[in-house]
Amino acid sequence: MGHIESLDAEVQEILANIGLQYYNVYLDGYFQIQTLQQEGLDYAANDLTAFTGEAGDAAVAQMTGDLNAARDEAVADLEEAIQEAQEELAVAIETNEASTIQNLMNQVDWHIEELQVEVQDLLADLVEEQQNIIIAAAQVLEDDAKAAMDDVVSGMND
Repeated sequence: MGHIESLDAEVQEILANIGLQYYNVYLDGYFQIQTLQQEGLDYAANDLTAFTGEAGDAAVAQMTGDLNAARDEAVADLEEAIQEAQEELAVAIETNEASTIQNLMNQVDWHIEELQVEVQDLLADLVEEQQNIIIAAAQVLEDDAKAAMDDVVSGMND
């Protein structure tokens, strides 16, 4: 029985050491995990920060470019709209100016024609009035002349 007891003792010794060996394996794994964790954190802190910084810079540059392009397009559209509005207003002003000038010229022409008619009517009335004055004055002179002649003729008989 010596061998069996010896075997049992070996097994007991192995069993007693097996926990320690597995604990040592566990510790090796644990330390490797901690090392990998630190390497991951270092990677994140260095490489990923640089990558995200570059990606962020690229995103900011892209966004800035897009916003600047949108702003430039909006400014160009606004400048074009202003130019079109100015041209439209210039045409409207020119049209209204020409129309107003033509209307005022027509009014001047119509008032000149009306004035000419009124002046002609006034002249006709004045001429008629002068004719009546002349006729009346001539009648008075004729009557005075007849009376004077009548006086001469009647004085001859006396």
